[in-house]
Amino acid sequence: MRQGLRWNDSASHQKYSQGISDIVVGEEPNVSAKDVLLRWAKKSTAKYPGVKVSDFTSSWRDGLAFNAIIHRNRPDLLPEWREIRRRTVRERLETAFYTAEKVGVTRLLDPEDVDTHEIDEKSIITYISSMYDVFPEPPFAHPLYDNEAQALTSEYREVASSLHLWIREKVSEMSQDLPSSYDELRRLAHDSAKFRSEEVPARLRDRQKLSSLYRDLQKLYESTGEVEIEPELHIDVLEKNWSKLQSLHQERDHAIQEELKKLDRLQRLAEKVSRDCKRLEPRMDDLESRISDEAKRLDRLHPLDAKHVVDSIESELRSIEENIQSLFQDVSTLKSGGHHQYPELNKRVGRLHSRWVQLRSALHSKLITRLASLSFPVVEERTVTRQTRTVLETRLVDTNHHFRALQEAIDWVKSKLKQLQEFEFSSDLSGAKIEMSHHQREHREIDRFQSTVDQCASAKSQFHGEELSLYTQHLSTLQKIYAELLSLSNKRISEFETYVDFLESITTQLAWLKEKESIEVARDWSDKEVNITAIQQYYENLMAELERAEVVVRSLLERGESLLLQGHPASKAISVVLGSLQSAWSRVLQFTLALETHIATTRTVQNFFRDLEQLRDWIHSRDEILNTTYSASEFSLDEGERLLRGMQELREELNSRSAALSQMAERAQSVAPIKQRRQPVVRPIQVTAVCDYKSDTVEIEKGDQWILHDNSALTKWRVSPIGSTKDTNVPGVVFLIPPPSKEAKEAVESLARDFDRTTALWQRKQLRLRQNMIFTTIRVVRSWDLAQFVAMGSEQRNAIRKALNEDADKLLAEGDPNDPQLRRLRREMAEVNRLFDEFEALASQQEKCSHLQEALEEAERVLTMRLSSSIPRDVHSLEHLIVQHKEFETSLKGLTGEIEGLQTMFNSLTRKTPGVQSRVEAILQQWNHIWNYSHLFVERLKCVEITLSALDDATNVVSELELKLSSFGDMPSELESLQNVHDDLIRVQNSIAAQQPVVDQLIEDATNTRRLVVKSRERLRLRCCEAAYSLLDTYGKTYQTEVKFIDESYSELNNLPPVSLGKHHIEPTKVADII
Repeated sequence: MRQGLRWNDSASHQKYSQGISDIVVGEEPNVSAKDVLLRWAKKSTAKYPGVKVSDFTSSWRDGLAFNAIIHRNRPDLLPEWREIRRRTVRERLETAFYTAEKVGVTRLLDPEDVDTHEIDEKSIITYISSMYDVFPEPPFAHPLYDNEAQALTSEYREVASSLHLWIREKVSEMSQDLPSSYDELRRLAHDSAKFRSEEVPARLRDRQKLSSLYRDLQKLYESTGEVEIEPELHIDVLEKNWSKLQSLHQERDHAIQEELKKLDRLQRLAEKVSRDCKRLEPRMDDLESRISDEAKRLDRLHPLDAKHVVDSIESELRSIEENIQSLFQDVSTLKSGGHHQYPELNKRVGRLHSRWVQLRSALHSKLITRLASLSFPVVEERTVTRQTRTVLETRLVDTNHHFRALQEAIDWVKSKLKQLQEFEFSSDLSGAKIEMSHHQREHREIDRFQSTVDQCASAKSQFHGEELSLYTQHLSTLQKIYAELLSLSNKRISEFETYVDFLESITTQLAWLKEKESIEVARDWSDKEVNITAIQQYYENLMAELERAEVVVRSLLERGESLLLQGHPASKAISVVLGSLQSAWSRVLQFTLALETHIATTRTVQNFFRDLEQLRDWIHSRDEILNTTYSASEFSLDEGERLLRGMQELREELNSRSAALSQMAERAQSVAPIKQRRQPVVRPIQVTAVCDYKSDTVEIEKGDQWILHDNSALTKWRVSPIGSTKDTNVPGVVFLIPPPSKEAKEAVESLARDFDRTTALWQRKQLRLRQNMIFTTIRVVRSWDLAQFVAMGSEQRNAIRKALNEDADKLLAEGDPNDPQLRRLRREMAEVNRLFDEFEALASQQEKCSHLQEALEEAERVLTMRLSSSIPRDVHSLEHLIVQHKEFETSLKGLTGEIEGLQTMFNSLTRKTPGVQSRVEAILQQWNHIWNYSHLFVERLKCVEITLSALDDATNVVSELELKLSSFGDMPSELESLQNVHDDLIRVQNSIAAQQPVVDQLIEDATNTRRLVVKSRERLRLRCCEAAYSLLDTYGKTYQTEVKFIDESYSELNNLPPVSLGKHHIEPTKVADII
């Protein structure tokens, strides 16, 4: 790790603390800087696949989080996010640190600092703080998701959130306990039906819309690999929750219906108890009155008649007792069911029972006790008397027409009464109407029979004594049974009217149910192009109609149950009609369930084949692009690069579509073969029931497996249970042929073959494009000159050559050796490699030339500087200069090998360009020139050395002479002394003459030195002359300009008028100004 990130000392820790404390300005209190920085990192990396920031250690190890922050804020620096995800961890980290450094983030980390199991958290925080300083707020628009994707995501999230909240709310409602009140249950049943008919269809449309949106999102998010949606809003979770809600709703609706049925039964039972109580109360009133009346006339009755009366009353009491016992059982049932009317009805039945006990006590006290004290005649007397009365009745019937008419009337009434009592009602509406019309005629006849009864009553005056008593008894019987007949006939008319009205309502409802049933039975589900949207709309309308019809059906069932409880004489027919209604209603409900299943199945099939066709169209479009756009053989390098990128993008699209193709293959396993529903059955096929079905011959439950033998009929299938040979005809809509579909599998296989052909076509086109790209590159390389080659730089041209050879080798390895294009490629690659070698040699030659030129120019500069410098004035300086020059020549000799190598390389070149040749010649010329001047400088140094040595000798001689001359004092006045001085001066003069050659040699050496100095400064003098000439030329031009200016000024001055003439012009002006 870099030294700047070590946290061993307190200064570094202080820097870490200060680095992140700056980011909390304006944040909420009680939040640490670390938490704020973590929150910013989460916000910046949100929605990036595979990136989940939860800490400052392991979350950053793979490098994706660093790259995500850079890509979120500067997507232009990392345009290919998918490419980043495919790189290794170290490559990702290096890319992130290198790119961040470009935008001003100090590189404090290396990949090995992060790609480790012991990450320094403080180091990561410091680096993230630096990134925060550069990117304080991520932009609103996410670079991975364009506006369309964001809009779709927002729309999906909005609809999904609404559906999720609705499902959660409804699941909570469905999980509540059921109330015990009948009214509340009815309200719940209404709400449940409303939920099924109104809320579910609307939400079903939302669900379908979500499925469509999710498919669109999957297509848009192919680049990222996944759709960024909250887990609870994912389509699979919503589908699961939807299924759970539907299951809960079905269970709750079933529970509500069962509870309502239970409460309906209890309510009907309570109403029955109430009705029975009402019927028993008048019977008990009549019985109480009858006991009182019979007790008053008991003494006047014959003992046998009195006994018959008591027996009749006892029989009536026993009947009432049985009814009361039945009522107690019913009240006990109400109690166990928790019916709210139980207390009231229990008291009412108790009062009836108490009254019954009182009646029984009254019977015993008023009649039975008194009846026991009466005497009865013997049995023989009663028998003789009865036989006598029977003989008398027979004689009177045979002999008296009034008595005979009375007997015939009695027989007619009894016959009609029996006919009415044994009448069987028709369960058919038309038959019931005919029967009602027939009974209306019968009733009119019975009503007219009143005159006959009146005639029989008026004939009573024709009899006396015992005949009168007997006639009166028979007349009373006639009147009684006729009244019963007339009452029963009137009641039967009312019952007929009620029954026919009931049948009309049920027949209308049955016709409607039959119509809906026939629509579903006749619906053809074998056409995969069926308008599923229209059927879905029909299904939603049907559910709404069924909701309304449910109220009618329930009302009809309640009416029928009420008629049955009232003991309607058409109970048997009513039961049959109610059974038909319930069966028809149940079948329609089951067929709606089958309709929903078939809609879902057909929609799955249509979606599958639609997606399949879209994928096929996409493959064909890519075939067309490959055969047009990517079939070019001549293009520039830029166009070739663009085409290669396009081919790579197309390859990525093919890879993504390969996954889609795999998904289609998986989906094909769940596609039902609906087309097979209309195809002839060659061999038995196993089918699955999608709803319950019950008829007189068969009973099928949802999910049962059956065997299909024949489907040639339009609406009926001949099926049999598994393991049974007994077959039957059942509507085909009841069954579904289970997946997979052979057509779907064949379509996927055909699509896979098309995809493979497209992939192979891509490979061929990509191979040809790479070949053409290499040929284009070869043409470009051939068009290079040496200047272009050298200008690229060694790394770039080596990379080009390496890439070119690698691509060519890969193509040669992948292709057919007999391919003419590949043989041509092999030849041209050999030629271009040879060209590269030549260019490399020339470049190396040029590089060496440049190096030598730089070295020689530096040597020439040093040598020129020394040549232009003044010569040394003393031996010490001279010796120092000699040492420097020896080192100079030593270093110059070190270039001898390079000069010789340059000459050898130049001589070995096959392509000698004029530029290279002139440059080599210039270098060699400069080399020789430097050595020549170096030698001249050596000679110059030698001359200077000689001159300095001679100068030293001459200086010594002169010094000695000066000393000698200075030793002479004043001129003496004595002759001898003067003569001595003269002799000394003569000797000095002779000594000077003797040293004259030393001085002459010095002069000669100085002259030679000057000559060599001048010779070594030719170029300097030439440059000085050239500079002087340039300055003189400039001066001359400036001088001429000034002279010209002066001449022009003189001319202008000479052309001016004299001052005396101007005075006349000035004076008037002054006078005018004064005035």
